[in-house]
Amino acid sequence: MFKRKKGIIFFILLSFFVVLSANIKNVDLNKRAIIIGLGVDRTVDMYELTIQTYVAKQLSDSSPDASKALTVSAAGRTVGEAAAALNVKTGKTLSFALCYVVIFGAGAAEGGIMDAIDFLINKSDTASSAALLYTGGTAKDIMKIESPINASGMLLAHDMLSDKRNKNYDAKTLKDFYADYFSRSAASVMPVLRKTEGGRDEESNNDSENDREKKEYYEISSLAVFKKDKFAFETDAGETAAFSMLSGGKARSVFSADLECGRVTFEVAGKRLREKYVMGGADGGAAYRAEIKLSLKVSEIADGERTAANVASLTRGEKNAAAERLKADMLSLIEKCGASGADILFLNDKFYRRFGNKWKTETDGDYFSNISKEISVKIETV
Repeated sequence: MFKRKKGIIFFILLSFFVVLSANIKNVDLNKRAIIIGLGVDRTVDMYELTIQTYVAKQLSDSSPDASKALTVSAAGRTVGEAAAALNVKTGKTLSFALCYVVIFGAGAAEGGIMDAIDFLINKSDTASSAALLYTGGTAKDIMKIESPINASGMLLAHDMLSDKRNKNYDAKTLKDFYADYFSRSAASVMPVLRKTEGGRDEESNNDSENDREKKEYYEISSLAVFKKDKFAFETDAGETAAFSMLSGGKARSVFSADLECGRVTFEVAGKRLREKYVMGGADGGAAYRAEIKLSLKVSEIADGERTAANVASLTRGEKNAAAERLKADMLSLIEKCGASGADILFLNDKFYRRFGNKWKTETDGDYFSNISKEISVKIETV
């Protein structure tokens, strides 16, 4: 009987606690600012946060532009202070739970983005799957774009990152970057978002300059490489495709090569990466060997007499030339990594997993440059 009464009392207390907790934490929907995108900019002593948000409204509110995202900015000495200033400025409680995209401006990336990453992961309700982007200017400026394709630029950026069709980059999430930062290699990458002008509509003689519509679009075609949490360098188009193959990511890459038949654009239909890690070889040093086999589809042959449909006409020499182009891009990427100390191949982690403490004794000094790299690329067309 006593145990039964004790169980009833415990159940009542638990129910009371659950109800009380819900009342404390619950905020009416119309009092929330639902953030779908966040931009982080930084100067020497200030952070500026820019949010793109749909402010939830009461059913009785029938004002226009209900579907249009709003862009609001606020600054503070810390990320937390800037977020608090946004609360005051919007008059709403910020909700990051549906934040699809986080964009870092150049100032933030050069000064270090870990304070912002830590705030989002540990001090907000941001999902760890939120995708990260870098922009060479300020995040605030690029978030003002109103794309003709989508009224909300951040929703469009999310669609671009989640699109599984042919592209040379994989999305980088908050969780991914956080894990990379605390790895032995302490390096990471994220796609670069830039705006590109799609030209102007056809103009009549009576149109003034102010009346002509200027269209702006998003473009992601390169990667920002980070050493710890600071920007190191940006890849070019060839190095971006090369990294997608060297990293073993899921991106279905596209790349072009100038061959005898013209400029050929390939789509990667399949790829296989085999990696070997060697210590104490013939020269007594460490070696990294990567063997990459690609199945390629020819999607276009420009400035040539042959067409993409005539795949069989690509000679073995032309296929080898395409493989050498890829290999050159991979070696260029590796050289830049060595110069900046950004180990985005995670060789420190991979050698340590393979050799344990034996590798630990070898990591004094510039371990990345002291590892010899051997790359082999083989191509077949389908």
